[in-house]
Amino acid sequence: MFQRFSIPKLVEIIGESKLDTISGALNLLNLKNHSGGEVYTKGFLSNFASKTIGYEYINSSSGFEAIFGTLSLMEANVLLGSRGESLSKQECLSEAKSLFKLKSKRRELFDAMGIHFDDAAYIQTSADIPASLSLEKSSNPYKPLKDYQFEVYFQAIDSLKIDYARFILQMPTGSGKTRTAMEIITNFLNSNPDASVVWMAHSTELCDQAAECFLEVWPHVANKDINFQRYYGSFDFPHGVAAKVNFLCISFQSAYALIAKQPSFVDSRLHSKRLIVVDEAHKVIAPTYKSVTKALQSEGSQIMGLTATPGRKYAEFNTDDENMDLSKFFFEKIISFDPHNVSAIEYLRKKGVLAKAKSEILKVDSDIHLSSKELQQVSELFEIPTAVLNKIGKNSIRNAEILTKIQQLVTNKTAKSIIFFGTSVEHSVLISSLLKFLDIKAEHIDGGTPRVLRENIIARFRQQEINVLCNYEVLATGFDAPKVDCVFLARPTASVVLYSQMIGRGLRGPAIGGKETCLIVNVKDNFINLPSIEKMYAVFDDYWKY
Repeated sequence: MFQRFSIPKLVEIIGESKLDTISGALNLLNLKNHSGGEVYTKGFLSNFASKTIGYEYINSSSGFEAIFGTLSLMEANVLLGSRGESLSKQECLSEAKSLFKLKSKRRELFDAMGIHFDDAAYIQTSADIPASLSLEKSSNPYKPLKDYQFEVYFQAIDSLKIDYARFILQMPTGSGKTRTAMEIITNFLNSNPDASVVWMAHSTELCDQAAECFLEVWPHVANKDINFQRYYGSFDFPHGVAAKVNFLCISFQSAYALIAKQPSFVDSRLHSKRLIVVDEAHKVIAPTYKSVTKALQSEGSQIMGLTATPGRKYAEFNTDDENMDLSKFFFEKIISFDPHNVSAIEYLRKKGVLAKAKSEILKVDSDIHLSSKELQQVSELFEIPTAVLNKIGKNSIRNAEILTKIQQLVTNKTAKSIIFFGTSVEHSVLISSLLKFLDIKAEHIDGGTPRVLRENIIARFRQQEINVLCNYEVLATGFDAPKVDCVFLARPTASVVLYSQMIGRGLRGPAIGGKETCLIVNVKDNFINLPSIEKMYAVFDDYWKY
């Protein structure tokens, strides 16, 4: 279908800056049938667009209007089956747009235009997920916690016997932190006749993960019926219902907006007996998050923070003020398990809970010199500045080496399910597009990907119908795909927390449905005046030792 577009229109659809980056990468890949010099030809542009943009573009109103605009007046009239009278092009477009808005008619329209349409990915509506539920007890059998999880569970239950208790539940990435927390929460709800649990997280993925885990656990352990509520993304409170909520899964952003708009919400919809759970506990000391947490508290409220890495910053970059603030906020109480004279990672690996992680360094020829201002940003935010990440993502040599490595992994069947972390959303889209062009099954998702499309892509990835799933940060938390056998980190970071989250996507071991081993590919850039980033990677030495 893209052959109908003019060269300028194809350049507009793909993006000129993207094409420049593609040209540089193709020149370095030494492909038999393609070179960077051909990217502005009609053949290349239409072929690239059909492989990398396809139906996602044509299924948008602007894309449909653009493709319809390439039809002749006669073709447009024939397409619409004009009844003996010839409509003008504008009249045809108006009628076609009306049909396009009706999902039931859209497929017929596309079929008539000779365009194959993927119903499952684009027409299918999302499963009707209710925001509110009244949950009943279940008599079905249920798997108990593992021994090390029970150890954490009993410590937490003991701590929650005290009003105003606060503590961090610290368990390594991949060890079942969320599941353990849900058992603690369900015990709290069962033990208190009228109580509310507020689970707060910073992303839709984390909220989804928590909500789904609770819905899985509660019916099996419940001693009563409760009211469950989601409030994040498109989920809202039901109109005309004022019952108090027992389990509220809410994003920080939604909580902040709700409390600002309806200050009376907290006391009107939550019981006075309250447990507040902060997923990714290190975020709670940020001013906005701290204000939300404070607003949700009642007399005697207890707070449980969850984390894989208690420290919010790597000590090399600060005076540990934030680590101290975090420790004080949770009353210097950390609950974990005893790994019995070995590292926690080795302990969990021996149990088959964590996969054996093999680290591979992909060195790229890219010297990066941070300015004094950028170094200050690293020091204050403990992250590589966005401008630097964007610049790295446009490096043709770097991108060519990344593509070559992924191509080798897939072609040699070294890896079948790769999660790729790019330097930006644009970089993730670029790598996904180029992989598709190279006939590798790849997709990209980000925070703006429609829910139904995101669910479809993730389901296909879990079924290994997609080899490479590209993203920027959206899959760093709240995402579970047991068959992942390679995590490809093209996104440099100075954050211990973010790094642990990213590699954690591939660390699920065979005892819990995962893989025996997982390859972690680190794209290593040469940060000339940031030597301590090397020490950050050394924090994870235990993951590579076995």
